Amino acid sequence: MFSLKRTSWGINSLCNKKAIIISFLEGKKVAVGENYSSYTIIKKEFPLIDFILVKNTHEALKLLSAGKVEAVIDILPVIAHLISVNGYYNLKISGTSKHNVNISFMIRNDYKELLSVMNKYIVQLGLANTEKSVSNRQDSFDPYFDNGRKGWWQRSQRQHIKLFIDSLFGSENVNSFANIVKLFIKDFNPKIIIETLQVQPIVKSKFKQLQETGKEAEFFFMSNYKDIQSFENGNIEDARHWGDGYDFQINLNNKFLLAEVKGIRNKSGAIRMTQNEFYKAKEYKNDYYLVIISNLSKTPKMNVFENPLMKIEFNKKEIKSIQLNYHSNYMQWN
Repeated sequence: MFSLKRTSWGINSLCNKKAIIISFLEGKKVAVGENYSSYTIIKKEFPLIDFILVKNTHEALKLLSAGKVEAVIDILPVIAHLISVNGYYNLKISGTSKHNVNISFMIRNDYKELLSVMNKYIVQLGLANTEKSVSNRQDSFDPYFDNGRKGWWQRSQRQHIKLFIDSLFGSENVNSFANIVKLFIKDFNPKIIIETLQVQPIVKSKFKQLQETGKEAEFFFMSNYKDIQSFENGNIEDARHWGDGYDFQINLNNKFLLAEVKGIRNKSGAIRMTQNEFYKAKEYKNDYYLVIISNLSKTPKMNVFENPLMKIEFNKKEIKSIQLNYHSNYMQWN
């Protein structure tokens, strides 16, 4: 078993809804996974919510998109990813809960080969220095099982990358996930000869996301944004779909702040802002934050710049590109 740092639940709604706190949902239909921790805990505190139990969060989002429920509640990075990959452009994250939950995933004891592959994979991702340190982290769960051992930690884990991987491949079965690990190994070193099953196009598309610092940085921000003093009392809304010059809106009691997130693998490097992002920063000034997640390959750190155009020098670069489009002939459609 691997442990992840705490994260919060996100509250999902239609785009035409304002920011939501859980108490506003009393008397309304809210879709949530059956036997999910979000249902178990929130049901005790808010028994007047009309919970609609579903098989998984994907089914819950379908109901929400169709207007059959008022909201969906699940782990924040997971619902953000499901909205993105499934094209739910009429949905948004309208708030977060005050609750914090621990996230974990497990491998069966009799799957020794998969456990070994996973340990190597975690080391390759930079989540641990050695396979032994991965084993030490697994020991931290010993107190929860009657095996006579006392677990302990060697070092803290990187929550965001685990949430990122789980959001991409969490629905895969053991054989499929093992094949994804093989795909990573082949990509990491093409000289390694390893047999893999046929990979579905959508899995390949998801796999490409692992190579992008932007997505990884956004997941880190969603898991840790409340560590930023200006955002600690706010609720996050995902604005990445709209491409309007910022990634997230942080709703406070009497104002809102905009956050654009960039990722860098190392401790140094240049970042770029698009024209849209630059103009948005110029328009909102002190209400616009540029958050640079540096050192993603090891121990990420958030570098926060309020009114970034006053803090960072940007040089204008004009880039000309050719974009190809393919148009059909004029046709009669049914």
